[in-house]
Amino acid sequence: MNDLERALRESVLSSHIADSKAAIGINVNGSAIPLNILISKIHAFGHCLTYYTGDPVYEIQLIGSATGISYQKNQFIIATKHQIKGFPPSDVGIVLPEGQVHVSSSGYTMFSDNLHPSGSDACDLISFDFNVQSSIYSGLLNRFFQLNQKNSLDDEENVLLYIVYGCAFVDQNYDVCDGRRVDTVIRSMICQPSANVSDIALGTCRTRAPMNFDPNGLSGGPVFAAVLDDGGVALKFAGVVNRAGNGIIHFIRSRFIINLLKTSQI
Repeated sequence: MNDLERALRESVLSSHIADSKAAIGINVNGSAIPLNILISKIHAFGHCLTYYTGDPVYEIQLIGSATGISYQKNQFIIATKHQIKGFPPSDVGIVLPEGQVHVSSSGYTMFSDNLHPSGSDACDLISFDFNVQSSIYSGLLNRFFQLNQKNSLDDEENVLLYIVYGCAFVDQNYDVCDGRRVDTVIRSMICQPSANVSDIALGTCRTRAPMNFDPNGLSGGPVFAAVLDDGGVALKFAGVVNRAGNGIIHFIRSRFIINLLKTSQI
């Protein structure tokens, strides 16, 4: 039994429901995914965010994490603006591990300052258009989570646990000078619900295991939630990491991401 299976069964039993359906797997967009492969199955939606420097030796710079989202047949890479501060968004993208290729976007969208209260972290969101890129590069399309209103986490849903992914800088094998490779490592973390902060755009969770590593680089990574659903357990998209530290992870809620994606299609 892996950590996810153990954590989920503990959560299910504490909710006083039978764990027979949970033992079969988690409902992910209508398919039952066995618990022993769920972590590896959905980690594909996490990406390492990079900046193309143009330097002949140090061609790219790692700047954090990102999330691949497919919404209404359009593909996006979601990140946070504070990650790309000081970098031209046109040179920000992701690395395809298969071919060691840096791929930038076809454009980007951010919230206007007047759409959210001053100080709300919803304004930290940025989405990059990856429609063309996902049609060109083989396999890239499989790294976008199919998001819709049904599998977007509602604020009032009963969350059993969260699964968080991110590319912490300390985990990466970054050898662009001699080996000319970027072997990205996507860390997975199982988290428990935690008290939320005053900003309605933010959700909060706490890692089950001690956060004994530097979380720098996790911003932009995907957050999923296992929730009770029709007597079983379903996986829903909760949002993207906004900041992390001391075992606490704050994330921008999925409904604000959907609002941004609707804006990007106008």
